[in-house]
Amino acid sequence: MTTACLALAAAGTGVAAAPANAASSPADAICGPGYYNVGNTPVAGAVVAVEYNGYTNCVVTLKTTNVGTPTHVWAYINLNGLEDQNRDDSTYSYYAGPRYVDAPSGQCIYWGGGTDDGWAYEGPGHCG
Repeated sequence: MTTACLALAAAGTGVAAAPANAASSPADAICGPGYYNVGNTPVAGAVVAVEYNGYTNCVVTLKTTNVGTPTHVWAYINLNGLEDQNRDDSTYSYYAGPRYVDAPSGQCIYWGGGTDDGWAYEGPGHCG
């Protein structure tokens, strides 16, 4: 059934249908088409989201407090556990990232992120 047919079918029920390729979370949309969530780590003031598209991993730290106000927020992802590599660390209003790393089959990733109020360092995990 096409998106147009779904929209027409939903119109009669008063329910709106989303396009088949719509992102299901803000992190999905930030990472790009084809990404889906494989894990979230809540920290004080944010959620660190890990996304995957079948080969490439993506990390985004989404602010949950002070949203819309520039504050310190960061995100990182890599294959070696060194949190200062492949890091986005600055003052943002909504999120840090996205940061990407290709993880060949069987390779684990390290990721993390946070705010001045809380942070997480995770991994190894999400081993493809």
